[in-house]
Amino acid sequence: MEFIKFVFSSFWTFAGFFFLSLIAYAVIKAVFDFIVELIHGKQVIINNPEKIIATESKPKKEEEPTEKVDASVAVSAADVSVVEKK
Repeated sequence: MEFIKFVFSSFWTFAGFFFLSLIAYAVIKAVFDFIVELIHGKQVIINNPEKIIATESKPKKEEEPTEKVDASVAVSAADVSVVEKK
C-alpha cells in the first residue's frame, strides 16, 4: 500500500515508474524472444502482396548430386526387380 501511495504521490513519480516499467517490459521480452530464437531458430518472413509466408531459416539437408542419364536408354520389365527390406 505504501508503494502505491508513493507511485501516485506526484506526476513525476508516476511518469518515472511508468517509463521504468516500459523499459523493464522491453528488456524482459527481448530476453525471452532471444531464448526462443536460440531454441527454434529465427523465422524469416517473406512479404508477399497476396499473403505472408513464414519459413524457417534452419539449414536444409543437402540433396545428393544427381547424375545425368542418356535419354536413349530403354528399360524393360525384365530389368526391374523388387527388393523387400526386412
